[in-house]
Amino acid sequence: MQSKTKGEKSFVLKSTDLILILLIVVFSLAGVYFYNQEKRIVGGKAVSKVTKKEVVAKNPRFEKCLGSDKYGNKVNNSSQLAQAAGIMSTPTSVIYDLKTGRKFVEVGAQPYAKVKADLEKFIQGKSIPLPKGEKMDLSKIVKPDPTKDHWYGSKNARYVIIEYSDFECPYCRRFHSVPKELLKNFGDKLAWVYRHIPLTSIHPNSQMEAEASECAAELGGNQGFWKYANKLFEETKSNGRSFSKMDLIEMANKLGLK
Repeated sequence: MQSKTKGEKSFVLKSTDLILILLIVVFSLAGVYFYNQEKRIVGGKAVSKVTKKEVVAKNPRFEKCLGSDKYGNKVNNSSQLAQAAGIMSTPTSVIYDLKTGRKFVEVGAQPYAKVKADLEKFIQGKSIPLPKGEKMDLSKIVKPDPTKDHWYGSKNARYVIIEYSDFECPYCRRFHSVPKELLKNFGDKLAWVYRHIPLTSIHPNSQMEAEASECAAELGGNQGFWKYANKLFEETKSNGRSFSKMDLIEMANKLGLK
């Protein structure tokens, strides 16, 4: 046992000292917590309340549009019409022959090669049966219209791929690039249309994101819609709550949709 020699000082931590240290730690942690509560994530960066006001100030038109629920009915109507035809999952794609009214369906995130092969058979006049287990009434699919739909590609195209989709759906994100690749291959024969079917029971923010894309179309036209839709799919975490209202406004700011 080591003994203390004369002149050495011992350090004894008193109970009052312990209490003081604990209080300092508690208040420090509380300060960090409340500081973080004053922040939120906008565009992947922590932004203070002051900056949130600045985000809105940069784009009052988009904020007003998104806050008005003016496109709620349009999104709901798109979803209801899809469900009336028996479309219950996303992504679902309907390929529509505008000349004859013939149609076929691809359900799920089918790979480019499969959709391309089926489309080639369809153009040759062959019938493509409904996927196994699907019970759809394709006669209820509303005919694509370049003056009403979000349209990508030639307005004189005979064939149109209608993408029924949800911005929070991970499979939709995977499939979203396929129609664009098909257009590269089929040229002016094929056009692409996007229609909403947000699955809000599992993707709570998908309705707001669909409405935000409509606000993008209001401010930026058809091109604005596609820029915004593509960006949503590019940045989504596909967790049902990828974007807050502030995120959606900031995205519009970055894309120049004002």
